Amino acid sequence: MAADYILEQSEEDYREAVREQRMREAAIIIIVNGLDYGEAVKRVEEREFLRKEAERKGEVILDDNEEVESYLDSDLEPPPSEGLNEEKIRSIQQELLENY
Repeated sequence: MAADYILEQSEEDYREAVREQRMREAAIIIIVNGLDYGEAVKRVEEREFLRKEAERKGEVILDDNEEVESYLDSDLEPPPSEGLNEEKIRSIQQELLENY
């Protein structure tokens, strides 16, 4: 019983971490490309689908732990945040998490 709860909690924590990362990517896209929130979220979802396809096809570079280190198609990499206002990224990310 306790093991089931721990597993369920771990899965929920993982899903939330993935969601937070996706909304961070969307926030960066909003800042860099000037897209509206819905379009940015849609772009992240499309990119996530393409990443899964690349992983399935082996079009990735894996690290020593067999985790994806990078994608052969650079368009699938997360958008860089260097030079952007981190506070603004977090603020938009929070709005996205509350609304999407």
